[in-house]
Amino acid sequence: MSKKLVLAMFATFVLFIFVLFPSYALAHPGHSFGEESSRIHRMDTAFGFTEGLMHPVTGIDHLLMLIAVSLIALRWGGRWLINMPLAFLGFCIFGGVVAATGGSLPAIEAFVCGSVLAAGVVLYRNQNSSSFVLLCLAGLGVFHGGAHLNELSSGSSLVGYGIGLLVTSLGIILLTMGVAVPLTKMQRPTLMSGWKFAGSSIVVTNLIMMLV
Repeated sequence: MSKKLVLAMFATFVLFIFVLFPSYALAHPGHSFGEESSRIHRMDTAFGFTEGLMHPVTGIDHLLMLIAVSLIALRWGGRWLINMPLAFLGFCIFGGVVAATGGSLPAIEAFVCGSVLAAGVVLYRNQNSSSFVLLCLAGLGVFHGGAHLNELSSGSSLVGYGIGLLVTSLGIILLTMGVAVPLTKMQRPTLMSGWKFAGSSIVVTNLIMMLV
C-alpha cells in the first residue's frame, strides 16, 4: 500500500472530524457546566465511538460495499486506487452531514442495496467502466452515510460515532486491498476469473441478505 494512499485516507479522517465537530457541539449544549456534565459527555462520546467502530462490520450491506469499493479501486488502479475509496468516503461524509442536520434522503435502503448490486456488477464485467460510472458508484456513498447516521442510538455522541465509523471503514478498505494485492499479480485469465468471482459473490450475498 502506497504512502500516498495512507496519507490521503488520513486526510479524509481529519476532514471528517472537522466537518462533524460543529454538529457535535450543537447537539451537546452546556458541556462547560460542571464536572458531572463533562463525565456524561465523555461517556456519550466513548459509547458513540464504540458503536461507530462496530457498525460497518455488523451491517452486511455496508461491509460488502466497502469491500467492493476496495476491489474496484485495485482493479482499475492508477488514480482510482486513491480516488475511488476517497470519493466514496467523501460522499458518505456528505450523506452523514445531511442526515445529522435534519435533511432527508429518499429511499435510502433501496439505494444502499442497489449500490451494492451495482458495485458487484461493475466488478464482474470484463469491460472497463468509464470514469463517470465509477464516480456515480462512489456517489451512492451519500445513501450509505445517511443510513449510518439514521441508525445512531439515542444519546450517543455524533462525533464519536462518526469517528468510529470512519476508522473501521478505512481499516476495512486497507485490509481488503492488502489481502487482494496478490490477485493483481496473476495472469490475465486467472485475474479476470478472480474479479468475476468477487463481483458475483458480492451480488449473490447481497441478494440473499435482501431476501432473508
